[in-house]
Amino acid sequence: MLNSNDNNLPFELPSTWAWVKLGEVCEIVTGDSINATQKEKYFTNQKQGLNYIGTKDIQNDTSINYENGVKITNNFIENFKIANINSTLLCLEGGNAGRKIGFLEQNVCYGNKLCNFESIFSNSKFIFYFLQSMYFFNLFMENLVGIIGGTSKEKIKTFLIPLPPLKEQEKIVEVLDELISLASEFDRIKEELKRIEKRIEKR
Repeated sequence: MLNSNDNNLPFELPSTWAWVKLGEVCEIVTGDSINATQKEKYFTNQKQGLNYIGTKDIQNDTSINYENGVKITNNFIENFKIANINSTLLCLEGGNAGRKIGFLEQNVCYGNKLCNFESIFSNSKFIFYFLQSMYFFNLFMENLVGIIGGTSKEKIKTFLIPLPPLKEQEKIVEVLDELISLASEFDRIKEELKRIEKRIEKR
């Protein structure tokens, strides 16, 4: 936790909030790569095991395609890191760096271009929403390095997060969940109206 009187802090917070480093409230771990030959031979079309998630499996709307045909079976699982349910995956490098983000609904193994955020002293969904904020995105982009373009997990651990008390985190998540639900319902209704209009035009 940082001193609220520090003039180098990004902006002023409510008195009950605090600036903390992201690495102080989350375990932040990158995943493991699989080469094409191994993937085809050992991990494709397996019936048992944990689903293996790559960047391509995280959609722009934050949903995750778990049924991609790749699973890590029990006899290989010790060689792979596991991201637990209710943690967040973020793409660290390439064209989708800082943009592709997904909230896990099951335990998975995951690729080396992804980073897993598992909450320690914070609400896991609050971290998921924080990683989608323009504040975090701008900070991420300011720290891109290399030809491919990416940010290391060690650098991300030092990023400052404005952290409210846990009860406030839960309330913020509740409000954001409701807003997203309403937005999804609005999109559904809008698409339905478009279909109705097309049917009317054909008559």
